[in-house]
Amino acid sequence: MLMSFSEDGASIALKIASNTINGHEPPSLKAQKLFMEQVQLRVGAWKQHVYSLTAGRVFGGPFKGMSITQGALDSCMPAVVLGCYEHELHSIVDKICANGYDTVLNIGCSFGYYATGLALRMPRARIKAFDINADARRKCEEMVAANGVADRVEISGEFRGSDFEHLIQGKTLVLMDIEGAEHGLLDPALWPALCNADVLVEIHELDCPGLTNILKERFVNTHDTEIIDMQTSYFPEVHDLLGHDKYINPFDHLMLGWEGRVGPTPWGWFKAKK
Repeated sequence: MLMSFSEDGASIALKIASNTINGHEPPSLKAQKLFMEQVQLRVGAWKQHVYSLTAGRVFGGPFKGMSITQGALDSCMPAVVLGCYEHELHSIVDKICANGYDTVLNIGCSFGYYATGLALRMPRARIKAFDINADARRKCEEMVAANGVADRVEISGEFRGSDFEHLIQGKTLVLMDIEGAEHGLLDPALWPALCNADVLVEIHELDCPGLTNILKERFVNTHDTEIIDMQTSYFPEVHDLLGHDKYINPFDHLMLGWEGRVGPTPWGWFKAKK
């Protein structure tokens, strides 16, 4: 099975390819750019196809059944709709959902995948979501409303380190994905309240080489630390959705699990010892 473009989609793909081929970049850069453009187009085509097959709901994984709004779909990958997104975290997410948190600080909430999913899985928790991007906050608002959890998810703009001191209340999880800015925020020496919270953070080594070890050293005295390596290649199980009689082209199969990462992004799971 090979994902084919519609006539309009094929025209767009050819136009983009032509613009790249006729550009002034060196041939090696043209080839790389052309490949990535076609990958993006194929990922987009698969995303729409999978979304229609699942009737706009997450097909599997820890947030199975969660509704994905059209606005959120614009910002996500097929892996989100399939439910295999960040699959290396699935066992951690299940532990989090069983842990009975009172408060979740979702710093860098984007379109609301985790804010909404955790609210659905943890009906007693208060979710406080933050993002500096106004469009992301709007999409997150749409997601929580579509899934009936808007009364337990508070969405705000910029998060500052001093906010830890008054927002870490009761049993608290800090879930952070802020493109390298975690270096300035995640420091228990500056913000002692972090000593009492569990922390799950995507570590952007590409933006700050050595950050993984820096964060481990900051938390080693107060937390049990675990580093979860990202998994770059993943072929999700899709036959129940697409049909067991369908052969899936390996390249397209890989596109279904592709997350578009361009550098190392391990996760730090820091569990408070107290």
